[in-house]
Amino acid sequence: MINDKILHESYLDVENQFTQGQLELTLGVNEYFLMGDNRKVSNDSRGSINSQTDVADNPWTITDKDIIGRAFLRWWPLNKLSFISIPTYNINSKL
Repeated sequence: MINDKILHESYLDVENQFTQGQLELTLGVNEYFLMGDNRKVSNDSRGSINSQTDVADNPWTITDKDIIGRAFLRWWPLNKLSFISIPTYNINSKL
């Protein structure tokens, strides 16, 4: 969920959708929390959450100044070599 709205991620494999429960975080202005699409084994922003406080420790949250581009090609595994489309998120539906 983002801002109390469901984020549908149909591009995720069913086995990778729910891996670590739910967590509520408030990010600062121009701060981003990153999640990989292979959620069971991704080393992403979730690895920096302090389970006692539910607060992100800054090494894994980034600012807009840290974003230098976007992924456009999947090259591994080679049998899935393809261009990555930009997903459309429907975040208008509430729980």
